[in-house]
Amino acid sequence: MNVPAIIGRYEVRGLLGEGGMATVLEGWDPVLHRTLAIKLVDKTKLEQETKDEALSRFKREAQAAARLTHANVVQVYEYGEEGDFCFIAMEHVAGKPLTAYLSEGLKS
Repeated sequence: MNVPAIIGRYEVRGLLGEGGMATVLEGWDPVLHRTLAIKLVDKTKLEQETKDEALSRFKREAQAAARLTHANVVQVYEYGEEGDFCFIAMEHVAGKPLTAYLSEGLKS
């Protein structure tokens, strides 16, 4: 994915991971001076026949997560759309990816 250097007001600092529909980036909020995670969907990469439903689902994901307040759920700071991209700006939690924990569990 060709990732922009700035998404909304956030500076992109690196790649954290990629999934089937989205890319997760490390970002920096220059206003609040904090690191965050940015989940980014490139609308041009979605299949035309399922694009509207996928984008609607992505927005609902942001809305649902924003309503949750729990120590084990990341905070959602913002949902936005900019050009060919939709994004969710959220709390960044440092640590190992979930796959690392899952593979450790399988070895036990």
